[in-house]
Amino acid sequence: MYGETRYPKKINGGIKRLMNNLLSLLSVVIGNPGRNVRKENEHIFFCPFCNHYKPKLQINLVNQFWHCWVCDSKGRKFYQLFKKLNATPSQLKELSDIVGEFFYSDEKSDKEEVISLPKEYKPLWNDESGSIIKKHALSYLNKRNISFGDIIKYQIGYCDEGLYSNRIIIPSYDENMKLILKLTNNEIMKSNKND
Repeated sequence: MYGETRYPKKINGGIKRLMNNLLSLLSVVIGNPGRNVRKENEHIFFCPFCNHYKPKLQINLVNQFWHCWVCDSKGRKFYQLFKKLNATPSQLKELSDIVGEFFYSDEKSDKEEVISLPKEYKPLWNDESGSIIKKHALSYLNKRNISFGDIIKYQIGYCDEGLYSNRIIIPSYDENMKLILKLTNNEIMKSNKND
């Protein structure tokens, strides 16, 4: 029973094979074989983050949720777990093949898209203009209990002309301090109408 997966009879052979491949890949990346727990499609491993003496890292093979009951390390996708464990690009590719999702690798491509703030972006904390749009933006943020310290910390700004006219801009960065592009649902719908 240890390390062997029990599947309901309704799961066909192809899915069973994928689940076993996923389980063996997880065992390699985590560094120890998991064992099945009472819940369907749940496995438990020794946690590589806290090195507890009992297996406490519980992983659901179907919905990809993982959680350590001791150190509270957790996530909703295997990709997060693999990145935290410094999985190799080939292991990430294998995970992508098994799970059927595309993941971005750290390998640099020839073309790297550079994302930047709009050229009309003006920071709210040091813009000397007496713009009415700036005053409205500060009032709007103040009503939502966003302090001036938060404005500085998160580099919140605004645009008073161009595509983002009359909008507050809150830049978002990844762990490497690269700007991340995030679109609201309205912007996605507008861009889809223009296509």
